[in-house]
Amino acid sequence: ELQCTSYRCPGRCAAVGDPHYITFDGHPYSFQGTCSYILATDFCDDDNPTNGTFKVEVENVPCGTEGMSCTKSAKVYINGTMIHLIRGAEPIVTGHPIDGPNSGIEIIRIGVFIQITTKTGIIVQWDMLMRVYVILDPVYMGKVCGLCGNFDKNAANDQTARSGQLEDNPIAFANSWYASSDCPAVVDPVNPCEMTPERELW
Repeated sequence: ELQCTSYRCPGRCAAVGDPHYITFDGHPYSFQGTCSYILATDFCDDDNPTNGTFKVEVENVPCGTEGMSCTKSAKVYINGTMIHLIRGAEPIVTGHPIDGPNSGIEIIRIGVFIQITTKTGIIVQWDMLMRVYVILDPVYMGKVCGLCGNFDKNAANDQTARSGQLEDNPIAFANSWYASSDCPAVVDPVNPCEMTPERELW
């Protein structure tokens, strides 16, 4: 006999490839921005911008010849500590050190991944190439924002821009989550076969 429980599962967001995103609530979309963007954060209240505890940013750079982008690095900000994960390098830690007994932050290697784990229920995994995963404890449900959505178990509202407006176009949504004000706006991508029709057969 099956018995239901009220256990709430962690949320998992993925940014992979060139890049493709799957939000905490399972909404998939693609965005070819070449700048730094807020992947997930709980600094979501404009009236109280200091009430958050973490932020994960990704830096996307051009790769290939068809206008694609891929993830070069990720930055994880947790209570005064910044951990910079860079392709081809060891993690760089600035701000509060993490080697003390009270930091609550651990950096370990798991297979091809570097994993950051916090005692507050945040896990960030980086394969040092093109895959970033953010896993959140259910305590963050409905309290986060960014490219990963709001983790409220409703995929229909995941494309909520920084302004609070729900966007139909994933590009308009993602453009709102830049981490720097000088990020260029991304426009709808051109079909590669239209740019180079002689390669369409390939």
